[in-house]
Amino acid sequence: MRDLDGRVTLVTGAGRGIGRSVAELFGRSGSRVMSTARSTDAAEATADSIHASGGIAAACTLDVTDPLAADAAVARTVEEFGRLDILINNAGNFVRGRVEDTTPEQWDEVIGTDLNGVFYCARAAVRQMVDQTPFEGVRGHIIGMNSGAGIRGFPTGASYSAAKWGMIGLAESLRGEVTDRAIKVTEVVIASTVRSGMSAGRDVPKIEADDFAETVLAVASFAPSVAISQIVVGQMVPQ
Repeated sequence: MRDLDGRVTLVTGAGRGIGRSVAELFGRSGSRVMSTARSTDAAEATADSIHASGGIAAACTLDVTDPLAADAAVARTVEEFGRLDILINNAGNFVRGRVEDTTPEQWDEVIGTDLNGVFYCARAAVRQMVDQTPFEGVRGHIIGMNSGAGIRGFPTGASYSAAKWGMIGLAESLRGEVTDRAIKVTEVVIASTVRSGMSAGRDVPKIEADDFAETVLAVASFAPSVAISQIVVGQMVPQ
């Protein structure tokens, strides 16, 4: 697996769970990392953890539902590190409920984070990436943290599934727009349950966030000539 020396990564939702594990692993693998989260303290705690392991990181507050905040986070990353090579669109939200019981506010809460937020951050990242000097032939890589819900709906998860299906469509459309400008777009579909705050209380087998982060690192580390559109990550069943 190639290291990430010289690259700059922005991780959304980096304050905990998958986002924090990914940010910390990328930091240990040589990438300079911008840790972002709604909570300033959480974003800074992840950056501090990266520093403690010998990596380079900075932190900023980011509410992905705010398009101006997404623009500002990318601008801060470039100001701090000079460029942006990898965007990890990880921030997410989940509200469980039957369709007839879901309020417009709950629907908007999930769509606002899990789809609109992905769009805002991807848009801001692309605007930066298209004009920067390629690194080993690649101007940038946008990686979306998706879910099995993005390829198969499930009861009481309509808003979440709608957002994740939307992410697939967004990624496919964006890929067609930027591939010829040396930008990769990959959806990492988690067809299992990762141990995180979102999955707390669910009595099912779970992948550890640190183990899943290894998959994300692998996706980001492939040779410049290799472009992965989508990868589906499952779970080995304990014997």
